[in-house]
Amino acid sequence: MKTACAMVLSRLLCIGILTGLVGSVHALGLQIPQIDGCTNALGSAESATVKIPARADAQHSGEFVINGKVSCSPPNYPGGQMSMKISMSDSQIQGLVTLSSFEYVVSTGKHTPTLYFSGQCKAEGVAGCRYWLFMTDNAKPGVRLDVAGFLILDGNGQRVAYGTGVLVRGEINVAPAP
Repeated sequence: MKTACAMVLSRLLCIGILTGLVGSVHALGLQIPQIDGCTNALGSAESATVKIPARADAQHSGEFVINGKVSCSPPNYPGGQMSMKISMSDSQIQGLVTLSSFEYVVSTGKHTPTLYFSGQCKAEGVAGCRYWLFMTDNAKPGVRLDVAGFLILDGNGQRVAYGTGVLVRGEINVAPAP
């Protein structure tokens, strides 16, 4: 029994030492690209309307509409004025949502620039309203390819509204990232 235990312990010790050596020699940290929030980010939406037919019924159009502008002015300080109007069958929020703060704003992409932003919002009946929104400018003359999507949570982290789709009306403009 002592011999079996000694063999197991020596193997475990050997494996532990080898793992430690290999781990320390070959360990690479997770590399997350640096994203400067709110550097040259600029975006606007003019009656940018997404229609999701599966979320329409007799009382709801199945649409959300985005209006407003977001920018970084002075650099690294996000700001703007933006609102959404929601009319979707399964959303707890119906009507106006005002994006009241812009805590994180970043753009990425040159040929199809995308603007991501998040912050606090105000909507009737929603305490602790928080949003995440993206807008992609797939500008191509005569072809409607702009995309927008959002998620809104209440103060308890519960989803109260969401949606993503291609614009059917309106316009999204996002400045290309450097």
